Amino acid sequence: MDDFHLVPYDKEPRLPDPDYSFTLNVMMDNLADGANYAFFNDITYVRPKVPSLFTALSTGEFATNPAVYGVNTHSYVFNHLDVIEIVLNNQDPGKHPFHLHGHAFQVIYRSELDAGDYDPSNTTYPAVPMKRDTVLAPPNGNVVIRFRADNPGLWLFHCHLVSSLLFPLRDSNKDTGMAFALWVGDDIYRGAARDAKEHDDPGGSFGSVRSAGDPDEGKCGGEYKGLFGSDGGDEKSG
Repeated sequence: MDDFHLVPYDKEPRLPDPDYSFTLNVMMDNLADGANYAFFNDITYVRPKVPSLFTALSTGEFATNPAVYGVNTHSYVFNHLDVIEIVLNNQDPGKHPFHLHGHAFQVIYRSELDAGDYDPSNTTYPAVPMKRDTVLAPPNGNVVIRFRADNPGLWLFHCHLVSSLLFPLRDSNKDTGMAFALWVGDDIYRGAARDAKEHDDPGGSFGSVRSAGDPDEGKCGGEYKGLFGSDGGDEKSG
C-alpha cells in the first residue's frame, strides 16, 4: 500500500495556498577535505559556535534576520500561523527520509522515482492529504509538504538516516549537513526562552554552555560586529 493515499484520522482538509513557499534541491558532493556532504540549495548545514537560540536572545532587533544565524544554518524565519510549503527535489539517486521537528505536515504531492524535479503544472492534490512528521523523498524524484507554523520555536528539518545526522561532535567529519533551521513565531518563543534562561540551573541548557567555555551570545560565531554575515562560526572547509 502507498501511504500517500491514506486519510488521517482527523480528516483535516488540505491547507490553503501557502503564505510562504520555497524549494529545496537536495544533492551530495565532496568538499576540499575529501568528505562527502549533503546540500540543500548548495548549502550544507554546520552547527554554529553559538547555539542559535542564544543568538536569538542576544541580537535584539536583528533576531528576525536569518543572516545572524549564519549562512550554513540555512535558517528561515516564519510568522506564527503562516502556512508554509516546502518543495523538495531529491536530485540524488538515494532515498532520503526527511523529518520536521515540532510540526506534523501534510504531504500534498509525492512523485514516482526518477520523475525529476517538481512540475506544478502537471499535478493534482488530495483533498485530505496524509499527515506525517517524516516523509521519504524518492530517488531522483520530489515531494511537496505543507504545514501551519503553529508551534513557536526553533525547529530542524533534516534527513533521518544515521549517516546524515549532524550532531556527533563539533568539527567531526561524520556529519553530512543535510538539514536546515526554521524559526516560528519570534516574539513568542523568545519570551519563553528568556524565562527559561532566567530560571536555568548550572546543569541546564544555558548553564552547561557557559561551563563548557562556549560563547553564549552574539551571532553564529560569537561576535556582535558585522551582524549580517558569517564570522567563521558556521563554515565547512572547501
